[in-house]
Amino acid sequence: MQVHDDNLCYIERLPFELLSFIFDICEQDYGDEWRRQPHDRHRTSTAALCSVSTHWRDVAFGTPALWKTVCIRGPKTMERALAWFERSQSVGLDVSFLFSDWDDLPMALIDIQPYLSSIIAISLDGMLLSDLPQDFVKFLRAPNILRRLRLSEVTIPSSTALVQLLTPCTSLVYLDIASCSIDEDWMSPQEVDASPTHWFTLDHLEEIVFPPNSLTERLRRLLIAPHLRRVSILGANFLPSSPNELAIAVGKSAGPRIPPYLIFTLWLFVPEVESLTLVYPPDPEASSGMSGYVLALHAVVGGFDERWTNYPLPSASLPHDKWIPRPQTTLPRLRFLKLHGVPPSLPLSMLPERQRASSAGRRRDPLQKVIVSGQQEPKNWDRVAQILRAQGVVVESDFGARKDLRDTDFDLPHGST
Repeated sequence: MQVHDDNLCYIERLPFELLSFIFDICEQDYGDEWRRQPHDRHRTSTAALCSVSTHWRDVAFGTPALWKTVCIRGPKTMERALAWFERSQSVGLDVSFLFSDWDDLPMALIDIQPYLSSIIAISLDGMLLSDLPQDFVKFLRAPNILRRLRLSEVTIPSSTALVQLLTPCTSLVYLDIASCSIDEDWMSPQEVDASPTHWFTLDHLEEIVFPPNSLTERLRRLLIAPHLRRVSILGANFLPSSPNELAIAVGKSAGPRIPPYLIFTLWLFVPEVESLTLVYPPDPEASSGMSGYVLALHAVVGGFDERWTNYPLPSASLPHDKWIPRPQTTLPRLRFLKLHGVPPSLPLSMLPERQRASSAGRRRDPLQKVIVSGQQEPKNWDRVAQILRAQGVVVESDFGARKDLRDTDFDLPHGST
């Protein structure tokens, strides 16, 4: 027996507590489950650890953290889900709903209602659902400690339903509605004037991933989030990017596109953004891309500020004394500007105007760095770069063959959603 014990792998001889601690670290290192796409979030290290040996399985069963991430796909998975809830000892549960028949959702919510006070993250994948389930809204009305909520492919019927959904989630820190929409258009001036009567507060909310549609306006007009620090927009013209960094494909490409004027409207609702990347299409004949790029640069330097006279936001995380109600400035915190694949005819002489005061007298945060790349140097770029450097801006440029290919990462960090 002594010989047999000596031949055991060293990790098999570790004390239960130490091996459990290692398993816990393993699950943490697997990644931030709540930031992954809904169809990937249920894939954890638990099954792999339990399949190594009987001893490891016993240790895993005694490690609550391994059982906190649960995916419910319908009635056949409820028994397993409830078993995982018990093994987790109700430690910070992370629950995903991926139903093929949403008529089964009400019964599933009844089964997990006793655990609601232990659920800190929920993901609802509505790919086969479309409309927001009222049973889910009622489920969240009970006292909860939900900190992270992701809704995928869900259509919210109205602003009233949006408020009813989020108001009970007083502990919410992270909200992802990037693939959602609302059955209401952009707000009319009359709706904007009446919106203060419907304001609601989420004191702990720090990050939102917005969709490229009117739901973004509806939420920002109604939500007071004093600690909101990070925002993103995903979909259509918007490329994957990190919070507070917008990356936008300008011009024609495959898939549905957002008209430039709506892109600029969306910018008004993300004043937290500090970095903007504009990517020009590689097609030299994409004249619409050229005009879109020029319009985008005008918006960056404040060329349209006078038109946006009704965009004060109750939720802006900027100090109140730094907000001017009329007119609204575009991306007031913008510090880093990256222009990729710029055509030689693109007029860049307007860029230094960003450093000047707005028409209302408020000076935007000055640009700190500008990066420009393309196949050929734009006309008068040397002069523009000289002026920017004189204004204290760090300027980098890179021109030549293959500098505008769309398969590069444009120096963007990996997306968080």
